[in-house]
Amino acid sequence: MPEILCYFSPDGEIDDGGQQIRLDSAESRHLLKARRARTGDEVTVFDGEGNRWQCRLAGTGDNLARLTVLNHHRAESPPCAVTLAQALPKGKGMERIVQKATELGTWRIQPLTTDHCEVGVNPSRHEFKLSRWRKIAIESCKQSGNLFLPRIEPPVTLRDYCSRLSPHALKLLASLDPKEPGRSLLLEKPLPQEAIWLIGPEGDFSADEYALAHEHGFQPVSLGPYVLRVETAATVALGNLRSALSI
Repeated sequence: MPEILCYFSPDGEIDDGGQQIRLDSAESRHLLKARRARTGDEVTVFDGEGNRWQCRLAGTGDNLARLTVLNHHRAESPPCAVTLAQALPKGKGMERIVQKATELGTWRIQPLTTDHCEVGVNPSRHEFKLSRWRKIAIESCKQSGNLFLPRIEPPVTLRDYCSRLSPHALKLLASLDPKEPGRSLLLEKPLPQEAIWLIGPEGDFSADEYALAHEHGFQPVSLGPYVLRVETAATVALGNLRSALSI
C-alpha cells in the first residue's frame, strides 16, 4: 500500500507528551474520505518544518483523525536556503511554478510584479491567492516527500524586493538581456548558505529592471540557447542550482 502522508497544520494538536496527534478537519477529511484510511493503518505526518512522525490511526472521534505516534524524526535543514523570486505569469502559471519549486526543495517563493507582467494581484485578493498557492505547496510536499514547506510571500514590486535583500546571498538572474548575455552557472567553494533566483515574466524584464538587478548584485546566468516558458525557466533554474549545490 502506498505511503499515506498527511500535513500537520497549526490547527492540529499534539498531546500526551508528543504521543498523540490530532489532525485538523481538512487533513482528517482527506485522510478518511479521499485516502479511505481505517483504524490501525499507518500514517506519516509532516509539519513542513522538517518534523516527520510515523503514526497509526487510532480513532476518528468528531470526524477528526486521532493518531498514535510510533516514532519521530527531524530532518536537517538544507545547507543552502534557495529563494525563487518569480515575476507573476499569466493564467495558472504561478500554480505550476509553486508545484515544481516545492518538489525541488525551494525554501522561499517571492512573487513579483514587474513592468512587463500581464497580470497582477489585487491586494484584496492576496490572502486568497496565498492560500491557494500554499495548498498546492502542501500537496507537492506530500507527492515529493519534501518535509520543508516553502514560505510563500505576498507579491511585491521588484524594486521593493531588491531594497531589502541580504547582502550575503548569492543572487542569480535568468538573463535574456542581449547587452549582457548570461554565463553558465558555476559555483565556487565555499558554497553559499543563501541563494536567490530571479526569473522574469513572459515579456522579460524591462531595461530599467535589468539595470536595477545588476545594481543589487544579481549575476546574469544563461538557461540555454532557447527562450523558455516561464514555468520551464523556473524549473530549469532551480534544478541547475540544486545540481550545482549537490543537495
